[in-house]
Amino acid sequence: MLQEKYAENQRVRGVLCEVGDPELDRYLEDERIALFLQNEEFMAELRWNKDFLSTLEKGAAVLNVLYDYH
Repeated sequence: MLQEKYAENQRVRGVLCEVGDPELDRYLEDERIALFLQNEEFMAELRWNKDFLSTLEKGAAVLNVLYDYH
């Protein structure tokens, strides 16, 4: 969802460059930064989530086995 919102933000900002609405452009830039910070906070939370890290390690191990088998 964050990626979709970010992509829409980028698209609108590109259109605004042609139109030249500085207030809306500032708002969208603020929104882009907020989305980035939300994503960073989410990733920081995942770094401390033992269940997530365990699942990630298991998934990586399965991929390694599949890659070695192929």
